[in-house]
Amino acid sequence: MKKLASYAGVIILAIFALGGCSSGPDIWDSTDDLFKINPFQLRLGQTIVLPPDDVQVTFAEVLNDSRCPVGVQCFWEGMAEIALLVRPPSGETQQVTVAIYGGGPSVAYQRLISVDTLGYRFMLLKFEPYPVYEQPIPDSLRVATLAVFPFEPFDSIDGEVMVTDASPRSLQEDWFGLDSAVVRGDVLHLALQYSGGCEAHDFELYMAPAAFAESLPVQADLYVYHEDNGDACEALIRRNLQFDLRPIGHVYDLMYDEPAAIRLNIYHYFADTPGEKISVMYNYPQEYWVPEEHH
Repeated sequence: MKKLASYAGVIILAIFALGGCSSGPDIWDSTDDLFKINPFQLRLGQTIVLPPDDVQVTFAEVLNDSRCPVGVQCFWEGMAEIALLVRPPSGETQQVTVAIYGGGPSVAYQRLISVDTLGYRFMLLKFEPYPVYEQPIPDSLRVATLAVFPFEPFDSIDGEVMVTDASPRSLQEDWFGLDSAVVRGDVLHLALQYSGGCEAHDFELYMAPAAFAESLPVQADLYVYHEDNGDACEALIRRNLQFDLRPIGHVYDLMYDEPAAIRLNIYHYFADTPGEKISVMYNYPQEYWVPEEHH
């Protein structure tokens, strides 16, 4: 069977409250020394300096805007790409290309693509105005809504959680047995078993849907995608996997304005509908949480 396409983007179901863009946004909570993600806006040609590292970001150019315009039926939603000029506090200015898929100005979510470079994660959250058929967009009206925050990938892990609105059934491919799940810091450790031994096996982890179940605490459903690459061998293989949970935390940051415990429901393999699961707690952000005896 064809392997599910992997992408580094996230789908975020949220409405962003945005202020002006004439000065640097407060993207860190200085009161509690907690990292927070707050979107900000840039017009084409505008520059902003982000605290506390004084990273300079300029919306330099619209590289293309092929998003399916309002008033047209398209076979693909299209994509817009813009160029940012980024100058860290030490180092030369570099170009960073960020992109966003189309889908219309009134859709409830946007499928976002993250770019990790220079020690930061860049996300184009919104790009306005949305194209309308046969209505050219003047450069003076172009506005990009961005999130830029410090981000360094972990070493020696198997990947990061990808957030999607794909159906859970589409995230199931080949059988696996889920033995245990443990959260340590920002990393989810999974112990799995599967049949094989003759081919390399690929594993990915998805959060679906791209929204939290509103309970106390909020909940996120996670699904393991396993591709056996046609392995016909039948040895029982046991494997430990590690996945970066911070993308879930970043989605939470964009939806809510306070730290939280998030219940992660990791589902066993299923043929038709999700059934058995293992639930664990993820405390985000880690800096907020201290042992009970130290409170």
